[in-house]
Amino acid sequence: IYDSLSATSCTMAPGLYVLTGSTHLSGSTAIVAPGVTLYFVCGTQASPRACNPAGEAGGDLIMTGGTTLTISAPTGTAANQGLSIVADRNNTSTFSFRGNGTQTNSGTIYAPRGTLDIRGNGAANNLDSLVIVGNISFSGSNAAFQSTYNQGDNLTLSSDLHLSE
Repeated sequence: IYDSLSATSCTMAPGLYVLTGSTHLSGSTAIVAPGVTLYFVCGTQASPRACNPAGEAGGDLIMTGGTTLTISAPTGTAANQGLSIVADRNNTSTFSFRGNGTQTNSGTIYAPRGTLDIRGNGAANNLDSLVIVGNISFSGSNAAFQSTYNQGDNLTLSSDLHLSE
């Protein structure tokens, strides 16, 4: 359980990383995360918890400058198989790509009450992702978003989905 991530360059070990605070990657930071799920919840590092059902800002991800994030979701039989960036279903935070940073993502991005914010020269154009977000916003001169979707690299959706309320 982490309050945030900070590094200039690193390769993360495969696994689930629970984040409660603001993760701001800036400058020339380069993160490589094979087999990783970043899970953004509410609370603190000492006491992580689910976000309030009414909606609450929890952990978030902000990439600025020349930051690069290369992440691929866990595969196999892991409970988080196919999930790369996940927010608690009631987390209302913004996940932002700004400046000249890029994200290469293989796996589902899930933030149903959150916002995906792409601005400036921020680019989310190397995505193999099912993207489930509450809002998406673009601003600036070259903001870009392109996702190619390969079911095998993402969360497998059940064929018996239905509305319960």
